[in-house]
Amino acid sequence: MTIHSPQIRRAVRPLSTRLPDDPHARVVLPERFDCHRIDALIDAPTHGDLVVDASRVRFADEAALAALVEARLDRLSVGADLVLVLSDALRVILELTGDDVLLGTADADTSLMAEAA
Repeated sequence: MTIHSPQIRRAVRPLSTRLPDDPHARVVLPERFDCHRIDALIDAPTHGDLVVDASRVRFADEAALAALVEARLDRLSVGADLVLVLSDALRVILELTGDDVLLGTADADTSLMAEAA
């Protein structure tokens, strides 16, 4: 994943990135996920699945959402995937922006609603 603006790249602070024992890389996102906090997605290994724990996210800006989409597309291009653990707030943000379709969370929402009915 590339950041096109050198000014944004310099302003980014790293997030907590942990590699568990399994082959999946894991990134934990902060409550405020914005252009200044996307470094963990940029620096995450590009091979294998990436688990993104966004369960604490309450705010996400356009750059952060674009970074999530780009990270997923990068993974899909090498036969892997990005797995999101969503907060309710981020789920709503993704639905409102339409990024839920690009991130593959739209179908999961529909099937959960069907099960509840």
